Amino acid sequence: MAPEAAATITLTVPGDKSIGHRVLMFSALMPGEHHLHGLPQGADVRSTRTVLEALGCHSRIIPENDALHWIVPERWTPPVHPLDCGNSGTTMRLMSGLLAGQQIPATLVGDASLSGRPMARVLDPLRHMGAQASGIDTHGKETAPLTLTETPKPLQGLTYTLPVASAQVKSALLLAGCFAQGETAIIEPIPTRDHTERLLRWLCPSFQSTPHPDGGWVHTVTGQLQNHPFRRPKEAPPEGPLDWHVPGDPSSAAFWAVLALGGFQPAGQNPADTPQTVRIPNVLINPTRIGLIKALQAFGADIQFDNPRTWQGEPVADWVITPTQLSGDVTLHEAEIPALIDELPILAVAACFAKGTLTVTGAEELRHKESDRLAAIVSVLGGLGANITETPDGFVIRGNPTWQPTTPTVALPTYHDHRLVMSWLVLNARVAGAAMITHPWPIADTHWADVSFPGFLTQLHGCFSE
Repeated sequence: MAPEAAATITLTVPGDKSIGHRVLMFSALMPGEHHLHGLPQGADVRSTRTVLEALGCHSRIIPENDALHWIVPERWTPPVHPLDCGNSGTTMRLMSGLLAGQQIPATLVGDASLSGRPMARVLDPLRHMGAQASGIDTHGKETAPLTLTETPKPLQGLTYTLPVASAQVKSALLLAGCFAQGETAIIEPIPTRDHTERLLRWLCPSFQSTPHPDGGWVHTVTGQLQNHPFRRPKEAPPEGPLDWHVPGDPSSAAFWAVLALGGFQPAGQNPADTPQTVRIPNVLINPTRIGLIKALQAFGADIQFDNPRTWQGEPVADWVITPTQLSGDVTLHEAEIPALIDELPILAVAACFAKGTLTVTGAEELRHKESDRLAAIVSVLGGLGANITETPDGFVIRGNPTWQPTTPTVALPTYHDHRLVMSWLVLNARVAGAAMITHPWPIADTHWADVSFPGFLTQLHGCFSE
């Protein structure tokens, strides 16, 4: 990969997955034509697109401007077959709210991993709103397949305090509330990623967020029953397709950031010519999504946000990372975890090389992701010789700047979890450099990286190519 300038190379990331899901869903609630730019091509967002197409939306690719031409019907059509959400919990949980709110009967299914994840957290409050929604009992927890049936009257708004910090549950209930009778108020004691709120603020006149007296937020929306709850943004042209832009995914940029902090030298370049900074353009800098950057900066990392601007209410910038020796002691508490819930595996990799200690608490939710990420992080890094200790809700890593992991002789487990796959690949690259191309570590199921970052391994190899 050639440097763009003497001291900088540019790396790119897919569009943000969380926003990609929501752009598809929100636009699918506005009949007419849309152009969706920068939509990520990973399997999760494809699941949302496929589900919406089964409900009557139509699409075609516009190659010349990296856009999806999206045609939305006046009303969704009840699906003929079960709606396959693949591995995407966002698809299943948010679509549960949308389908329940619009009284569209459907069955939601997923792959083996998604079918093991808990769904009562979203189904229980939907049932309190009057939805006929149920899963199946799997070892004492309610899981997919989920069945939603039409009820004789509209859902009723409710006031609900989230017992677990979950952007997916919050979003599902707010979207159901857009079609319910009366007001829906969701009390969020611990703030989570707010992409749904930003889009509602952009499109829905009845939506508002206010601080809660005891901390956190109260999000309210007044339902429009069977009417369309969204209006065309004032800044958009009055006619023609509505343009939507998806910024780069900070969770994907996190892997480049950690790799860049350690410094890497592309093959064929002299050490004096090694780029000292990495630029990642057009990446989301939403405060609810940059917990990893804040944690790395607490370790002393030199990471800057250049050229800040706003897309559809979302802050965007170019990330600029300079190699840095991490040092100091950093402790993450429960309130900080939602802003880096997906980045904790790669943060753990970075912390292994720090001159200090990383303590993570309040991260029990990681046990309910695509895998039990807490157990996986501790097991794999500990097995490679890192000084890491598991706790009931987190872990403690005592870093070592000169750490040399034990070369694995059997495939590192990834549990079909794309975040773990990419974390172990970055660790391999950090330790081996260009040698990872010719003598890679054995890592199980690296194709799972395509769930969120298609072509990640190819782009990673490109970092070390002439």
